[in-house]
Amino acid sequence: MSRADRIVYIRPASGGIQRYSQLIERLYAQAEVPLNVITVDERRAAAGWRGLMLGIRLALTSRGCMVHAEIGFHSATTVWALLVWQWLKRGHYVLTIHEAEPVLESLFPMRWWGQRRRPISSLINRLRRILDGWWRQRLVGRLIQKADHIITLQPDTTVFGRVGIYLPHPVYLSEAPAYQQPPQRAVGFLGYWGDAKGIEVLIQAAGRLTAAGVQSRWIIAGSTGDPHDEYSRSLRRLASQSGATIEFPGSIPETSMLEYLQSLSVLVIPYRHNLAGLASGMAVWATNAGVPVIASATPALKAQLDGVAGWVPPDDPVALGEAIAQHLEAPAKLTKLAAQAQSRLLAERNDQAVSSALLKLVTKGQGTQ
Repeated sequence: MSRADRIVYIRPASGGIQRYSQLIERLYAQAEVPLNVITVDERRAAAGWRGLMLGIRLALTSRGCMVHAEIGFHSATTVWALLVWQWLKRGHYVLTIHEAEPVLESLFPMRWWGQRRRPISSLINRLRRILDGWWRQRLVGRLIQKADHIITLQPDTTVFGRVGIYLPHPVYLSEAPAYQQPPQRAVGFLGYWGDAKGIEVLIQAAGRLTAAGVQSRWIIAGSTGDPHDEYSRSLRRLASQSGATIEFPGSIPETSMLEYLQSLSVLVIPYRHNLAGLASGMAVWATNAGVPVIASATPALKAQLDGVAGWVPPDDPVALGEAIAQHLEAPAKLTKLAAQAQSRLLAERNDQAVSSALLKLVTKGQGTQ
Protein backbone atom coordinates (compact mmCIF):
# COMPACT_ATOMS: atom_id res chain seq x y z
CA MET A 1 0.00 0.00 0.00
CA SER A 2 1.35 3.43 -0.87
CA ARG A 3 1.53 6.17 1.72
CA ALA A 4 -1.92 7.56 2.52
CA ASP A 5 -2.65 11.18 1.68
CA ARG A 6 -3.71 11.72 5.28
CA ILE A 7 -4.76 9.82 8.39
CA VAL A 8 -8.20 9.81 9.97
CA TYR A 9 -7.67 9.07 13.64
CA ILE A 10 -10.76 7.92 15.56
CA ARG A 11 -10.34 8.05 19.30
CA PRO A 12 -12.60 8.06 22.39
CA ALA A 13 -13.66 11.34 23.97
CA SER A 14 -13.61 9.86 27.48
CA GLY A 15 -13.00 6.69 29.45
CA GLY A 16 -9.93 4.66 30.33
CA ILE A 17 -8.30 4.63 26.88
CA GLN A 18 -8.71 8.37 26.33
CA ARG A 19 -5.36 9.21 27.93
CA TYR A 20 -3.56 6.73 25.70
CA SER A 21 -5.20 8.14 22.58
CA GLN A 22 -4.19 11.65 23.60
CA LEU A 23 -0.57 10.50 23.58
CA ILE A 24 -0.94 8.97 20.12
CA GLU A 25 -2.48 12.18 18.81
CA ARG A 26 0.51 14.03 20.25
CA LEU A 27 2.91 11.74 18.38
CA TYR A 28 1.07 12.33 15.11
CA ALA A 29 1.21 16.10 15.67
CA GLN A 30 4.95 16.00 16.41
CA ALA A 31 5.54 14.03 13.20
CA GLU A 32 3.54 16.66 11.24
CA VAL A 33 1.35 13.99 9.68
CA PRO A 34 -1.73 15.31 7.80
CA LEU A 35 -4.35 14.34 10.35
CA ASN A 36 -8.10 14.49 10.85
CA VAL A 37 -9.07 13.58 14.44
CA ILE A 38 -12.59 12.33 15.22
CA THR A 39 -13.47 11.98 18.91
CA VAL A 40 -16.32 9.63 19.77
CA ASP A 41 -18.37 9.85 22.97
CA GLU A 42 -18.93 6.17 23.69
CA ARG A 43 -20.91 6.85 26.88
CA ARG A 44 -23.99 8.10 25.05
CA ALA A 45 -27.00 5.90 24.26
CA ALA A 46 -27.90 4.35 20.88
CA ALA A 47 -24.28 3.51 20.03
CA GLY A 48 -25.25 1.42 17.01
CA TRP A 49 -27.28 4.10 15.29
CA ARG A 50 -24.71 6.79 16.00
CA GLY A 51 -22.09 4.45 14.58
CA LEU A 52 -24.12 4.07 11.38
CA MET A 53 -24.14 7.83 10.89
CA LEU A 54 -20.42 8.13 11.61
CA GLY A 55 -19.70 5.29 9.16
CA ILE A 56 -21.60 7.07 6.39
CA ARG A 57 -19.68 10.27 7.19
CA LEU A 58 -16.39 8.39 6.93
CA ALA A 59 -17.37 6.89 3.58
CA LEU A 60 -18.12 10.34 2.20
CA THR A 61 -15.01 12.11 3.52
CA SER A 62 -12.19 9.54 3.78
CA ARG A 63 -11.12 9.24 0.16
CA GLY A 64 -7.39 8.44 -0.01
CA CYS A 65 -7.12 8.18 3.79
CA MET A 66 -5.76 5.60 6.14
CA VAL A 67 -8.04 5.17 9.15
CA HIS A 68 -6.53 4.47 12.57
CA ALA A 69 -9.08 3.66 15.27
CA GLU A 70 -8.79 2.94 18.99
CA ILE A 71 -11.08 0.12 20.16
CA GLY A 72 -11.72 -0.78 23.78
CA PHE A 73 -14.33 -2.75 25.67
CA HIS A 74 -16.80 0.16 25.38
CA SER A 75 -16.30 1.14 21.73
CA ALA A 76 -19.55 0.06 20.11
CA THR A 77 -20.05 3.36 18.24
CA THR A 78 -16.58 3.22 16.71
CA VAL A 79 -16.90 -0.45 15.74
CA TRP A 80 -20.27 0.10 14.06
CA ALA A 81 -18.82 3.13 12.22
CA LEU A 82 -15.92 1.05 10.89
CA LEU A 83 -18.24 -1.77 9.81
CA VAL A 84 -20.48 0.63 7.87
CA TRP A 85 -17.48 2.43 6.37
CA GLN A 86 -15.98 -0.88 5.23
CA TRP A 87 -19.26 -2.00 3.71
CA LEU A 88 -19.56 1.25 1.75
CA LYS A 89 -15.91 2.02 1.03
CA ARG A 90 -13.50 -0.90 1.70
CA GLY A 91 -10.60 1.34 2.69
CA HIS A 92 -7.37 0.63 4.54
CA TYR A 93 -7.35 0.77 8.32
CA VAL A 94 -5.28 0.02 11.41
CA LEU A 95 -6.81 -0.87 14.78
CA THR A 96 -5.37 -0.46 18.25
CA ILE A 97 -7.04 -3.05 20.48
CA HIS A 98 -7.15 -2.20 24.18
CA GLU A 99 -8.75 -5.50 25.21
CA ALA A 100 -8.50 -8.93 23.65
CA GLU A 101 -12.21 -9.23 22.85
CA PRO A 102 -14.00 -5.94 22.02
CA VAL A 103 -17.77 -6.15 22.51
CA LEU A 104 -20.29 -4.82 20.03
CA GLU A 105 -23.62 -3.50 21.32
CA SER A 106 -26.73 -4.82 19.63
CA LEU A 107 -28.19 -2.63 16.92
CA PHE A 108 -31.68 -4.04 17.51
CA PRO A 109 -32.07 -4.77 21.24
CA MET A 110 -35.85 -5.56 20.93
CA ARG A 111 -36.30 -5.11 24.68
CA TRP A 112 -40.08 -5.17 24.31
CA TRP A 113 -39.98 -8.98 23.84
CA GLY A 114 -38.48 -9.34 27.29
CA GLN A 115 -41.45 -7.55 28.85
CA ARG A 116 -43.95 -10.14 27.61
CA ARG A 117 -44.73 -13.03 29.96
CA ARG A 118 -45.98 -15.62 27.48
CA PRO A 119 -43.68 -18.70 27.11
CA ILE A 120 -43.35 -18.25 23.34
CA SER A 121 -42.15 -14.67 23.86
CA SER A 122 -39.52 -15.82 26.37
CA LEU A 123 -38.26 -18.50 23.98
CA ILE A 124 -38.06 -16.09 21.04
CA ASN A 125 -36.23 -13.53 23.16
CA ARG A 126 -33.66 -16.11 24.27
CA LEU A 127 -33.05 -17.30 20.70
CA ARG A 128 -32.80 -13.70 19.56
CA ARG A 129 -30.10 -12.95 22.11
CA ILE A 130 -28.08 -16.02 21.09
CA LEU A 131 -28.29 -15.28 17.36
CA ASP A 132 -27.73 -11.57 17.81
CA GLY A 133 -24.65 -12.15 19.97
CA TRP A 134 -23.24 -14.69 17.52
CA TRP A 135 -23.81 -12.30 14.59
CA ARG A 136 -22.17 -9.35 16.35
CA GLN A 137 -19.14 -11.41 17.37
CA ARG A 138 -18.70 -12.52 13.75
CA LEU A 139 -18.83 -8.89 12.62
CA VAL A 140 -16.13 -7.83 15.10
CA GLY A 141 -13.98 -10.82 14.20
CA ARG A 142 -14.25 -10.04 10.49
CA LEU A 143 -13.36 -6.39 11.12
CA ILE A 144 -10.21 -7.41 12.96
CA GLN A 145 -9.20 -10.02 10.39
CA LYS A 146 -9.54 -7.53 7.50
CA ALA A 147 -7.46 -4.75 9.12
CA ASP A 148 -4.08 -3.93 7.59
CA HIS A 149 -2.61 -4.23 11.06
CA ILE A 150 -3.84 -4.63 14.61
CA ILE A 151 -1.81 -3.08 17.41
CA THR A 152 -1.90 -4.41 20.97
CA LEU A 153 -0.51 -2.90 24.17
CA GLN A 154 1.04 -6.11 25.48
CA PRO A 155 3.12 -8.69 23.60
CA ASP A 156 1.82 -12.03 22.31
CA THR A 157 -1.83 -10.97 22.42
CA THR A 158 -4.27 -12.86 20.21
CA VAL A 159 -7.49 -11.12 19.19
CA PHE A 160 -10.12 -13.28 17.48
CA GLY A 161 -7.38 -15.68 16.41
CA ARG A 162 -5.04 -13.00 15.09
CA VAL A 163 -1.75 -12.15 16.84
CA GLY A 164 -1.39 -8.42 17.35
CA ILE A 165 1.68 -6.29 16.74
CA TYR A 166 2.99 -5.09 20.09
CA LEU A 167 3.49 -1.34 20.24
CA PRO A 168 4.57 -0.08 23.69
CA HIS A 169 2.51 2.54 25.45
CA PRO A 170 4.25 5.93 24.91
CA VAL A 171 5.42 7.89 27.94
CA TYR A 172 3.47 10.81 29.37
CA LEU A 173 6.54 12.76 30.51
CA SER A 174 9.69 13.13 28.42
CA GLU A 175 11.90 13.63 31.49
CA ALA A 176 12.58 11.57 34.60
CA PRO A 177 11.34 13.59 37.62
CA ALA A 178 13.01 12.54 40.86
CA TYR A 179 10.76 10.75 43.32
CA GLN A 180 11.06 10.72 47.10
CA GLN A 181 8.82 8.97 49.59
CA PRO A 182 6.38 11.63 50.93
CA PRO A 183 6.69 12.67 54.60
CA GLN A 184 3.15 11.42 55.28
CA ARG A 185 2.26 7.90 54.23
CA ALA A 186 -0.30 7.83 51.43
CA VAL A 187 -1.81 4.91 49.52
CA GLY A 188 -3.74 5.78 46.38
CA PHE A 189 -5.78 4.61 43.43
CA LEU A 190 -6.38 6.58 40.24
CA GLY A 191 -8.47 5.71 37.20
CA TYR A 192 -11.91 5.21 35.76
CA TRP A 193 -14.16 3.52 38.31
CA GLY A 194 -15.76 0.17 37.63
CA ASP A 195 -16.42 -3.05 39.52
CA ALA A 196 -13.67 -4.90 37.62
CA LYS A 197 -11.07 -2.34 38.76
CA GLY A 198 -11.11 -3.84 42.27
CA ILE A 199 -11.62 -0.56 44.13
CA GLU A 200 -13.76 -2.39 46.70
CA VAL A 201 -10.79 -4.68 47.41
CA LEU A 202 -8.61 -1.66 48.21
CA ILE A 203 -11.27 -0.20 50.50
CA GLN A 204 -11.53 -3.51 52.37
CA ALA A 205 -7.73 -3.64 52.72
CA ALA A 206 -7.72 -0.06 54.04
CA GLY A 207 -10.34 -0.99 56.64
CA ARG A 208 -8.33 -4.00 57.79
CA LEU A 209 -5.10 -2.01 58.11
CA THR A 210 -6.81 0.87 59.92
CA ALA A 211 -8.28 -1.59 62.42
CA ALA A 212 -4.77 -3.03 62.87
CA GLY A 213 -3.38 0.42 63.70
CA VAL A 214 -1.58 1.14 60.41
CA GLN A 215 -1.44 4.90 59.84
CA SER A 216 -1.80 6.22 56.30
CA ARG A 217 -3.82 8.51 54.09
CA TRP A 218 -6.14 6.57 51.78
CA ILE A 219 -6.97 8.30 48.50
CA ILE A 220 -9.22 6.97 45.74
CA ALA A 221 -9.11 9.38 42.82
CA GLY A 222 -11.06 9.18 39.58
CA SER A 223 -14.76 8.62 38.97
CA THR A 224 -17.36 6.89 36.81
CA GLY A 225 -18.09 10.22 35.16
CA ASP A 226 -21.18 10.65 37.36
CA PRO A 227 -20.47 11.14 41.09
CA HIS A 228 -24.12 10.48 41.93
CA ASP A 229 -24.65 7.17 40.14
CA GLU A 230 -25.32 4.00 42.11
CA TYR A 231 -21.80 2.59 41.79
CA SER A 232 -20.20 5.81 43.06
CA ARG A 233 -22.61 5.91 45.99
CA SER A 234 -21.90 2.23 46.77
CA LEU A 235 -18.14 2.90 46.99
CA ARG A 236 -18.68 5.77 49.39
CA ARG A 237 -21.01 3.63 51.52
CA LEU A 238 -18.42 0.87 51.64
CA ALA A 239 -15.73 3.39 52.58
CA SER A 240 -17.83 4.81 55.43
CA GLN A 241 -18.44 1.27 56.75
CA SER A 242 -14.78 0.24 56.49
CA GLY A 243 -13.56 2.27 59.45
CA ALA A 244 -10.83 3.91 57.35
CA THR A 245 -10.81 7.61 56.48
CA ILE A 246 -10.80 7.55 52.69
CA GLU A 247 -10.50 10.65 50.53
CA PHE A 248 -12.34 10.94 47.20
CA PRO A 249 -10.80 13.92 45.35
CA GLY A 250 -12.50 13.12 42.03
CA SER A 251 -10.75 13.15 38.66
CA ILE A 252 -7.19 14.47 38.59
CA PRO A 253 -6.44 16.98 35.79
CA GLU A 254 -3.60 16.12 33.43
CA THR A 255 -1.61 19.10 34.74
CA SER A 256 -1.83 17.78 38.31
CA MET A 257 -1.19 14.10 37.56
CA LEU A 258 2.52 14.11 38.41
CA GLU A 259 1.95 16.03 41.64
CA TYR A 260 -0.78 13.61 42.73
CA LEU A 261 1.22 10.48 41.94
CA GLN A 262 4.39 11.70 43.63
CA SER A 263 2.39 12.52 46.77
CA LEU A 264 1.75 8.77 47.15
CA SER A 265 3.85 6.20 48.98
CA VAL A 266 2.45 3.61 46.58
CA LEU A 267 -0.10 3.41 43.77
CA VAL A 268 -2.40 0.38 43.94
CA ILE A 269 -3.81 -1.23 40.75
CA PRO A 270 -6.17 -3.90 42.16
CA TYR A 271 -7.70 -5.26 38.93
CA ARG A 272 -9.96 -8.29 39.22
CA HIS A 273 -9.89 -11.50 37.13
CA ASN A 274 -12.23 -10.14 34.44
CA LEU A 275 -9.59 -7.54 33.51
CA ALA A 276 -6.92 -10.20 33.05
CA GLY A 277 -6.14 -9.00 29.52
CA LEU A 278 -6.18 -5.26 30.18
CA ALA A 279 -3.03 -3.15 30.44
CA SER A 280 -3.12 -0.04 32.62
CA GLY A 281 -2.45 3.54 31.54
CA MET A 282 -2.02 4.41 35.22
CA ALA A 283 0.80 1.87 35.43
CA VAL A 284 2.63 3.83 32.74
CA TRP A 285 1.97 7.10 34.54
CA ALA A 286 3.30 5.69 37.81
CA THR A 287 6.39 4.22 36.15
CA ASN A 288 6.96 7.50 34.31
CA ALA A 289 6.79 9.35 37.64
CA GLY A 290 9.02 6.86 39.48
CA VAL A 291 6.24 5.91 41.94
CA PRO A 292 6.16 2.43 43.55
CA VAL A 293 3.29 0.17 42.45
CA ILE A 294 1.43 -2.75 44.00
CA ALA A 295 -0.76 -4.52 41.44
CA SER A 296 -2.92 -7.58 40.93
CA ALA A 297 -1.01 -10.43 39.32
CA THR A 298 -3.08 -10.52 36.11
CA PRO A 299 -1.33 -11.63 32.88
CA ALA A 300 -1.51 -8.18 31.28
CA LEU A 301 -0.22 -6.30 34.32
CA LYS A 302 2.55 -8.88 34.86
CA ALA A 303 3.69 -8.38 31.26
CA GLN A 304 3.45 -4.60 31.58
CA LEU A 305 5.20 -4.26 34.96
CA ASP A 306 7.49 -7.30 34.83
CA GLY A 307 9.92 -7.17 37.74
CA VAL A 308 9.09 -3.64 38.87
CA ALA A 309 5.98 -3.97 41.07
CA GLY A 310 4.73 -5.71 44.16
CA TRP A 311 2.23 -8.47 43.31
CA VAL A 312 -0.92 -9.74 45.01
CA PRO A 313 -3.62 -12.19 43.89
CA PRO A 314 -6.67 -10.48 42.36
CA ASP A 315 -9.68 -9.94 44.63
CA ASP A 316 -7.76 -10.69 47.84
CA PRO A 317 -8.01 -7.83 50.38
CA VAL A 318 -5.98 -9.74 52.97
CA ALA A 319 -3.00 -10.21 50.66
CA LEU A 320 -3.30 -6.63 49.41
CA GLY A 321 -3.35 -5.30 52.96
CA GLU A 322 -0.26 -7.31 53.87
CA ALA A 323 1.61 -6.07 50.79
CA ILE A 324 0.70 -2.44 51.52
CA ALA A 325 1.69 -2.73 55.20
CA GLN A 326 5.01 -4.32 54.27
CA HIS A 327 5.79 -1.55 51.80
CA LEU A 328 4.84 1.24 54.22
CA GLU A 329 7.22 -0.22 56.83
CA ALA A 330 10.06 -0.93 54.37
CA PRO A 331 9.61 1.13 51.17
CA ALA A 332 13.18 0.84 49.88
CA LYS A 333 12.66 -2.29 47.75
CA LEU A 334 9.74 -1.11 45.62
CA THR A 335 11.09 2.45 45.46
CA LYS A 336 14.36 1.16 44.00
CA LEU A 337 12.49 -1.00 41.48
CA ALA A 338 10.37 2.00 40.49
CA ALA A 339 13.47 4.11 39.82
CA GLN A 340 14.94 1.37 37.63
CA ALA A 341 11.66 1.01 35.75
CA GLN A 342 11.50 4.76 35.19
CA SER A 343 14.93 4.84 33.53
CA ARG A 344 14.12 1.82 31.36
CA LEU A 345 10.77 3.26 30.31
CA LEU A 346 12.31 6.52 29.10
CA ALA A 347 15.00 4.65 27.16
CA GLU A 348 12.61 2.24 25.44
CA ARG A 349 9.41 4.26 25.03
CA ASN A 350 10.48 7.79 24.29
CA ASP A 351 8.49 9.73 21.70
CA GLN A 352 10.93 9.13 18.88
CA ALA A 353 11.00 5.33 19.32
CA VAL A 354 7.24 4.87 19.60
CA SER A 355 6.43 7.43 16.91
CA SER A 356 8.78 5.75 14.43
CA ALA A 357 7.17 2.35 15.00
CA LEU A 358 3.65 3.78 14.82
CA LEU A 359 4.18 5.69 11.59
CA LYS A 360 5.82 2.68 9.97
CA LEU A 361 2.69 0.66 10.63
CA VAL A 362 0.07 3.27 9.84
CA THR A 363 1.50 5.13 6.84
CA LYS A 364 3.50 2.39 5.16
CA GLY A 365 1.47 -0.75 5.77
CA GLN A 366 2.08 -3.88 3.74
CA GLY A 367 -1.52 -5.06 3.62
CA THR A 368 -3.39 -7.59 5.67
CA GLN A 369 -1.22 -10.15 7.41
